[in-house]
Amino acid sequence: MRKILGSRRGETLVEALCACFLLVLVLGALLGAVRLAGNIRSRSELAEKKVAQLRKSLEEADTATAVAITDYMFTKYFPDGPRHGEAPLFTVTASLETKDAVYQAEDGEWTTVTFRLFACPEEGGAP
Repeated sequence: MRKILGSRRGETLVEALCACFLLVLVLGALLGAVRLAGNIRSRSELAEKKVAQLRKSLEEADTATAVAITDYMFTKYFPDGPRHGEAPLFTVTASLETKDAVYQAEDGEWTTVTFRLFACPEEGGAP
């Protein structure tokens, strides 16, 4: 009789419960990852919608209303810096302009965003 009972192979109740517990843990982690991915996707879609509204608003904005704030001159020297009496490699003059764009926020209110744009002059610039 002992020989018959000792030769029986199979899983015990503890092993079955451990396997079920591990399966539940893996499914819980998978569910959390799926929810996180869905949340990130919805945020990404909302950001894309805002960017599309801003781009459309900037394209429709009148360039004549852009206000030139000031002119900047960018000069490039050799990597070790300017040497006495040495001419720069090149110089670019640009003006900083502002342009307003309007988009609708999540709460339904219209929001104005001011962009500062560098614009190269029509004449001159980099050689």
